[in-house]
Amino acid sequence: MAGSAVRPAVGLCAALRFAPDPSINDRLRVVADNTNGLVLAEHDLRLRGPGDYFGVRQSGLPELKVARLDDAPLVEAARASASGILGSDPELVSPENATLRDHLDEFLAQSGEPS
Repeated sequence: MAGSAVRPAVGLCAALRFAPDPSINDRLRVVADNTNGLVLAEHDLRLRGPGDYFGVRQSGLPELKVARLDDAPLVEAARASASGILGSDPELVSPENATLRDHLDEFLAQSGEPS
């Protein structure tokens, strides 16, 4: 098999709709027009919400106090800030991170185990 070309996998997807719901056409159009899974996931996130990571609810919008679900620049800034803090103080033991540690402990106590 030396020198043989590797062929990419080819798949076929058939999507059928049985309900006369216009939102279904929108969803099918997004699926038909995109091969990028991230685009599909972002569209689904806008439609259904992220679910409940630590509970049993699997759809719906969370109660966000500051940001919108599609506010990617704010999410990226928060992620970068969190990475910086955890990079220099992974256990959050320094005095300037005490309040953050308290909030994290409270969140974890209320959340329980991930499902």
